[in-house]
Amino acid sequence: MLCVWALRAAVRSGRRRSRDLGERTVQLEQEREEKARRAVFDERVRIARELHDVVAHHVSVMGVLGVRDRVQAVVFAYESGMVTPGA
Repeated sequence: MLCVWALRAAVRSGRRRSRDLGERTVQLEQEREEKARRAVFDERVRIARELHDVVAHHVSVMGVLGVRDRVQAVVFAYESGMVTPGA
């Protein structure tokens, strides 16, 4: 009788451990997915900031040069000798 009781206890313990491991697996998978989403979000924010900085710099340079668009900026660069044809 003791042997049967010990066997049932072992089976219950194994099932409980299996259930706990399954729950932990689901939790870890959710955490991994959340970290991946966060990494993508952080990278998009970084790219947006860099793009904003580049655009802001170009607009400020255009203001300093007194040009209103990229075509005027190119003409200004050629006329001032900053660039040469074919370079």
